[in-house]
Amino acid sequence: MAHQRYLGIIEGFYGKPWSWQARLDYPGFMQETGLDTYIYAPKSDNCLRKDWRQPWTEPFLERLIDCAGSFASSGISFGIGLSPLGLAGAGNTVDFGLLTEKLQQIVSVSDALLCILFDDVPSTGSNMASSQLKLCEKIRAVANPRRMIVCPSYYSTDPVLEKLFGARPPRYWQEFGIGLDDDVDIFWTGERVCSDDYSEDNLDFIANQFRRLPVLWDNYPVNDGEKSSR
Repeated sequence: MAHQRYLGIIEGFYGKPWSWQARLDYPGFMQETGLDTYIYAPKSDNCLRKDWRQPWTEPFLERLIDCAGSFASSGISFGIGLSPLGLAGAGNTVDFGLLTEKLQQIVSVSDALLCILFDDVPSTGSNMASSQLKLCEKIRAVANPRRMIVCPSYYSTDPVLEKLFGARPPRYWQEFGIGLDDDVDIFWTGERVCSDDYSEDNLDFIANQFRRLPVLWDNYPVNDGEKSSR
């Protein structure tokens, strides 16, 4: 199955998020530069990460809906990145109910693109990929987004990931490639977490592992890297 081509902006960094005005200013800029996708996933929005069980407040949700509408009216896909931290596999009944409620909020904003982000999650051993795949299946069944991208926990061949989060489980990438539906895309940052460029060998390698071409998450430059920002 043919995969979507993306060329856009990910607000997916640590630190101070963009202002609402900056987000509202982006559709015009993106139209002018030929960009077609924006993904809302700031690490500072705890309701998408460590506090994902907490719903967005109504005032915040209204602002996000207005923001998504601004992008959509400009012909730009509006995506949201969710990191259900601490939820393994299918989860328990209570957690799955809370996840369903969060997904309903997300879909009320936009169903154009849903990103499931497992980045910066410590290794849980050999069942890590299978647990994350089960969760992806559950999320897709509930949210039914038009497009979906998953960021694996090991999203680069950079050894710093294993240094920070533990050894990558054997066959982690292969299991992801085999287990994900053919029309789901996978994020990749290249040979480094913040890559300066992308080698053909590295891209061929991971495309073979994932059984699909990766979607490049270009992390350069970012404002949260130890070497690139103070």
